[in-house]
Amino acid sequence: MILHIYTIVHTLISLVGIFSGLVVMFGMLAGKRLDGWTKWFLTTTVLTSVTGFFFPFHGFTPAYPVGAISLVVLALAIFARYGRQLAGPWRWLYVIGAMIALTRSFGRLDAKMRRGEWESQWAVGRAAPPLWPELAGKTLGILGFGHIGQALARRAIAFDMQVCAIRRQAQVETAGGVSFVGGPERLDDVLRLADYLAVTLSLSSETRNLIDERRLRLMKPTAFLVNVARAEIFDEGALHAALASGKLAGAALDVWYRYPTSTGPTPPATQPFQELGNVIMTPHISGWTEGMLEARAKLIADNIARTARGEMPLNLVKPAS
Repeated sequence: MILHIYTIVHTLISLVGIFSGLVVMFGMLAGKRLDGWTKWFLTTTVLTSVTGFFFPFHGFTPAYPVGAISLVVLALAIFARYGRQLAGPWRWLYVIGAMIALTRSFGRLDAKMRRGEWESQWAVGRAAPPLWPELAGKTLGILGFGHIGQALARRAIAFDMQVCAIRRQAQVETAGGVSFVGGPERLDDVLRLADYLAVTLSLSSETRNLIDERRLRLMKPTAFLVNVARAEIFDEGALHAALASGKLAGAALDVWYRYPTSTGPTPPATQPFQELGNVIMTPHISGWTEGMLEARAKLIADNIARTARGEMPLNLVKPAS
């Protein structure tokens, strides 16, 4: 009888953990911040999942599979909340590569060479093209100065670029080569200054459609942008119009407004970005690198252990004040 009661209690505790973990997981994947309710659900998930799996009475019970599931959900919830940042540091490589590819027009040159056309000083009977611009001396604006933005800034400085950035809270002290790290009030300044704009912001109600037609008009017509964050940070119609009209020199887009839900082709946007020759389109792979999966698994395991010990998880994102 007592074992039966323990089994029921054990199962209920684990089910609460599963429910709380799913709330956190889907909330985070939907772009919600860590508000009071989400923190409560995450705490509940940790306590019930760990208690459910390591239930102290009478050894193994038939409810243990439910406890094991609650631990899996806990891992997924922690990954949804904190693990996304582990793909971040590797994204700097995509951004740097995209900036070079856009600046040197590799796509157009490749297409012409395949037709036997030499758009270079080696062509016979035609003038040499203008000299290609370089990254050195140019300004990189970074929207979002977390793990991705800081990793990118270090590499951009190595290319002798100037860096300015915004984050949720302004940063008084900056590393050498970083002109300033301002708060949201400096967004328009970054857009005006940037020769290249890298977007690494998280999607939230404050950042959805943050870059609209007005803000796109602030950018230089010679500027390039690279988005490895979320497509919805840009107003889709305004972004397409700016690129199609030449108000922006070009873009590398790795994140999209539509994603596959079935087999077969899936247009990534309602606007025809595929028709624009000044856009590099990739299928959300900027963080998909050799070291990413191992680092994610290690972070999830470390955060489960830290949370079980009552310690603060790694890569904690502070809630809005």
